[in-house]
Amino acid sequence: MTMTAPSLMNPANLPNLDDVLQSVQEGYPLDEKRLLQLAQINDPSALTAMAQAAGAVAQTLHGGTLSYQNDMALLFTNRCEMCPTLWAYPKTPEDPGGFVLTVDTLMERLETARQAPVSQLLLTGGMDSTLRIPGLEAPATLKQYGKLVAFVHEHLPQARILGFSPDEIDFLQVVSDRSAAYILAYFKDMGMGALGGHGADLLVDPLRLALSPKKMRVRDWWNIMAEAVRQELAVTLSMTVGHGEQPAHRVDHLLQLRDFLHQNPEAVLSITPFIAWNPQAPWPPPARKERLHALSLMRLALGLTPTPLEPYWTAAPLKETLEEVQECLQSGATTVGGLASAMLARFLAGQSDVAAQLPEALPPAALAELIEDTGYQALRG
Repeated sequence: MTMTAPSLMNPANLPNLDDVLQSVQEGYPLDEKRLLQLAQINDPSALTAMAQAAGAVAQTLHGGTLSYQNDMALLFTNRCEMCPTLWAYPKTPEDPGGFVLTVDTLMERLETARQAPVSQLLLTGGMDSTLRIPGLEAPATLKQYGKLVAFVHEHLPQARILGFSPDEIDFLQVVSDRSAAYILAYFKDMGMGALGGHGADLLVDPLRLALSPKKMRVRDWWNIMAEAVRQELAVTLSMTVGHGEQPAHRVDHLLQLRDFLHQNPEAVLSITPFIAWNPQAPWPPPARKERLHALSLMRLALGLTPTPLEPYWTAAPLKETLEEVQECLQSGATTVGGLASAMLARFLAGQSDVAAQLPEALPPAALAELIEDTGYQALRG
């Protein structure tokens, strides 16, 4: 999809946000031209009005009751052969900052999840063809990943395992010489219930190739997601902002997400926005105003699609992050993703100690209080 447009909006080109809101609430999806206009807004008063319009659409969907997900993430390694990537977490096998969780540490994290108790566990990490988990070793890479899934399922049977991402499945295709269909079926047999979409970044090939040249092409990414749905696995979707992309790139990505949602309305568990929070990158993190603008754009692009849209979790101090989560709940988000999203955001930014810190700092009761302080009722999902 190719789109050209001026880099900045002038006031004469601002879309009529009353008309936008009416169209969305009447069930008419915004077209590419209108979305591009919204994506280019930089007038402060128009951005405020856009956030209010997105919040009104969200209010139509949730009716004043917001859910929160009692989930966690199990981030088993930061060693990754896909360097360079958009993110700060990947470490080469030789890097002293790399880690692989031992079976004892896995047991400790799973016991924390069991006591919570969590209903969903995000299982992900770096892509390492030499991965061997101390105390849980397997003779080959694919078998090691499968053994990990089975171990988690055995010790946390009540939780849905949201495992890996299309990029990890593609990586395992290469190292195991097995198809994505085979790998997904194998993981499903081991206990995985859903495929994560957190590796999407922005699904625009020139961007992906520039930032993460070893990642697969966009068409292949969607083919793996479609295969997961065919195998009756649930999926999640995501969008990352703040890494040099243009408004047209965001619109392109959102149109792809919307098309997939319309084709698979029952399969998608949630949509999560991420921030390219990488202290090693040549770009600074996007300002809060820009982050909320992108979230409002997501809500208006998705319209009345009932799939939960989560707020941002940042790598900033927790108090500052929670304030932004509340602002997101007034600007188009319809659920709070919980610990898994918070832990993953910090992991991607290169913070390796999040698993030990955040579960204690952010219990489920704090998520309910967060929602109620924003003026909504809280419902545990």
